[in-house]
Amino acid sequence: WMTLPQFHHLEGWPEIKARHKRERIQLLTSVLNHYSMKNAAIILGTKEGTLRSFAYNNYINYEKGECFSTS
Repeated sequence: WMTLPQFHHLEGWPEIKARHKRERIQLLTSVLNHYSMKNAAIILGTKEGTLRSFAYNNYINYEKGECFSTS
């Protein structure tokens, strides 16, 4: 018989949701360090307004090619 590995801790939905949000913030911050918001939207395949709202709502401050997160 093949036994399944024993998992001592699986991520629950709250942890998954928090990690996903952190990863999206890190991704946008990283892209905005090198590209304008317009180009970041093209690269990420989304609307510029969507990224601007996400950045604003998550306290991501940016200038063209420079970005820093305050959270």
